[in-house]
Amino acid sequence: MTCHCSHTNWILNIDYLCCNINQLLLACCIDMLPNNPAVEVGHTLVLNCTILSTYSGNYSSSEICFGHNNERYCGSPDVVVIDSHTAQLRFANMTLDNSGHFNCELPDLKGQLHAKQSVAVASKYSTTR
Repeated sequence: MTCHCSHTNWILNIDYLCCNINQLLLACCIDMLPNNPAVEVGHTLVLNCTILSTYSGNYSSSEICFGHNNERYCGSPDVVVIDSHTAQLRFANMTLDNSGHFNCELPDLKGQLHAKQSVAVASKYSTTR
């Protein structure tokens, strides 16, 4: 979240407090499911990002972007709009290198409205001890 500094400590403290409150409020307005999914190598990862009813802004799911490893996925064919509140990322042919954090956000808010999930990719031949 980007906060602008002011010339006096009093205003700087108010700006800092307002930025933290806004970040907390906005974080409650978008969600990504499933939670921390595990995907088998070669299969497709499906993540749904939903703008919750607590969000009172003017954005719709057509503006949702997903991110992974410094790559952004916005619009088709990567991101499909399910309805006015939900967009879906379909990441085909997963590899072990695709493990890690995936996020979704409304980019015009510069990261203020986002959700993140950890995705584990496993070989179908791996065993659990």
